[in-house]
Amino acid sequence: MLARLVENHAVFTQDPAEADTIIINTCSFIESAADESVAAILEAAEFKKTGCCCRLIVVGCLPQRYGQAIVEALPEVDLFLGTGAFDQISTAVKQADLSGCILPDPDGHQTLPVMRLVPQPSVYLKIAEGCDRACTYCIIPHLRGRQQSRALDDILAEAHFLVKAGARELNLVAQDTSAYGRDCGESLTHLLEELSDAMSAVSEDIRIRILYGHPADLDDSSLTVIAERGNICSYYDLPIQHAD
Repeated sequence: MLARLVENHAVFTQDPAEADTIIINTCSFIESAADESVAAILEAAEFKKTGCCCRLIVVGCLPQRYGQAIVEALPEVDLFLGTGAFDQISTAVKQADLSGCILPDPDGHQTLPVMRLVPQPSVYLKIAEGCDRACTYCIIPHLRGRQQSRALDDILAEAHFLVKAGARELNLVAQDTSAYGRDCGESLTHLLEELSDAMSAVSEDIRIRILYGHPADLDDSSLTVIAERGNICSYYDLPIQHAD
């Protein structure tokens, strides 16, 4: 969203008292996260009285989860954008007549290539969006939609862009990285092979790390690639959530 705003000539400030538009990006995966998001929104709303703010926009999982109810609960907010509406942020900032809650179906949006600001040495590289598992304790499919893997060529192109800009560690992320490619005839193993080869051709100093896998897909082929490739960290991140 920041990069899309930059593309549309937005000017940023670190001081919310100076901002005419404040954007709050929210989480609502668990109740405490939703409470924290609401607290941040109410804090930002005070700048309508004490600062320059004339437009408060809330984006992400909080509106996606609560929909119209959150509009009624937080009249301080001018516009809510759900997770499938992130690419509308520039329009939301420009058009003061937009209001209410915009909630496109998360399954309906395309997984877009990420437009980056100046990257850090260690960066996140998203390879997919959404999840098909529908675990009983988890609302990610409701918030983020079904599994949508990015095209392999798009991932490789972004990896090259990040490395050219100074990144030296690529952290592969998704809601479920190990399910990459199921929806498009690809696989995490093939992605790792291609990414490893591509980065080795650029520099031996670039490393690849895999975050947010799932035990059900921890197979021999992906483990073999991790073990054999020197530029892939011998590290497989498997969050164990809600075990009790």
